[in-house]
Amino acid sequence: MFMSILACIKFVFVSCLFHDRAEHGGLLGAEV
Repeated sequence: MFMSILACIKFVFVSCLFHDRAEHGGLLGAEV
């Protein structure tokens, strides 16, 4: 249960990073 919650959070976080990279040229994506 707990691991699936972490996986979900990680998926959302990564999705946000890729979305930011696509929208703004990767302000967050460049740091990773």
